[in-house]
Amino acid sequence: MKNATRVGNFKDSIDLESLISELKATKPDRRTTDNPYGEAVELDPELKAAKEFMGQQWRDAGYMDSPSVEWLNYYPEQHFSSSVVKTFSKLVNADPYNIWISSLMPGKTVPWHWDIIKDYQKHRNNPKVVRYSMFIDKPQIGKVFILKDEAFHMIEQGEVYQWTKWDEWHLGFNAGLSQKFIFNYIGFDKT
Repeated sequence: MKNATRVGNFKDSIDLESLISELKATKPDRRTTDNPYGEAVELDPELKAAKEFMGQQWRDAGYMDSPSVEWLNYYPEQHFSSSVVKTFSKLVNADPYNIWISSLMPGKTVPWHWDIIKDYQKHRNNPKVVRYSMFIDKPQIGKVFILKDEAFHMIEQGEVYQWTKWDEWHLGFNAGLSQKFIFNYIGFDKT
């Protein structure tokens, strides 16, 4: 793969089944076309224009009125134990900055986008910024993540990939039969 590098499998270091149970027992932050970024970040004029561009792409494709656009976000300490973040940080040798777990229920999608994080402008060209994705549920037909032009499907539980470009365009959809989860980690490389 050219857009991500496999790091390894962390399922022996992080109890993913317990993590999933913990997530399912909480009320996540629900996102739709109306609130793709919630109140998580302040947008300067350049980022407001980028958000509008993405929104226009979604409108042109017919997503804005589609009930299929919905994803759930879970955050450390609010929805799951910060011990997961601590363990993951040690395994990748990075300091955490923006961590969340995103989820799609069957029949839901998050269209083509890139993630705007807190202080994006400050960090976007920082070579120490790293991004990882960990597939935390068991593989199932129909649970798909696409990073730029590469699809991740039927990925083993616990597999971790480091993105080549941390703010790359991506999308996800769940045409499977159970809830889909992915652990998102943006941090600063300590090497």
